[in-house]
Amino acid sequence: YEIKTSDRHEAVKEIQSFDLDENIRDNILTPSEHIRFDYFQDVAYGELAIFASKSRPPIKYIGIIWYENILILIHDVEDTLFEDFHASISKILETNTKPEIIHLVYLLVNEILSDYGKLILTYRDEIEEIAKDFDKNFHDIDPDEFLESKSHISDFARVLEKIHFALSFPPAKNILDRESPHKVYFQELLRNVSLVEISLSKTEERLNSLHDHYNLLLQDKSNKRLNFLTIIQAIFVPATLIAGI
Repeated sequence: YEIKTSDRHEAVKEIQSFDLDENIRDNILTPSEHIRFDYFQDVAYGELAIFASKSRPPIKYIGIIWYENILILIHDVEDTLFEDFHASISKILETNTKPEIIHLVYLLVNEILSDYGKLILTYRDEIEEIAKDFDKNFHDIDPDEFLESKSHISDFARVLEKIHFALSFPPAKNILDRESPHKVYFQELLRNVSLVEISLSKTEERLNSLHDHYNLLLQDKSNKRLNFLTIIQAIFVPATLIAGI
């Protein structure tokens, strides 16, 4: 059951027929990373942070509720990552008419992480494109682009931290039994989050090193100008002194 809306009040109205706990309805209105997956009476609910790279604010949340045999997803109308998720569900339904809800949540998070992996590779390609002939063309680069990219990656890193936080206290702890066969799903997701975090960290390091090199080139350019002015001053100061005398 999918609810696409930018207004969480509309989402609360739409799920009234499910007779959910008041705590769930209140939390849906103010989603945050502090709302971890947990049980509210017989209903499991949590909020999962996602990175909206082309919008502001860049950090949004997907509300995930499983109520009996129904998976309810609440997300922004502009989110497009669910297309691959729908395809995955269709494949499962071809072989299994009653997939377990916990498996669908696993698939959803995996699709999100897969998209993030592709996004990081795109960032790396863009950075390496800037790095080509950097020493020759650095004067054409807008320094604000570095700051914007750093801010972008910082927001991205925060989202991954929030996802890691949510999955570290997941259904694996509060919803799944210790002997549950589905616990391995969340262990795998945590490993995948860690891999994406490492990849993003390396991308951030590459961007920082490029920015530091840019600053060095600017400083070198300024030093050359100062040297030139010093030479000019050395030539004209004696003439000025003689004229003064």
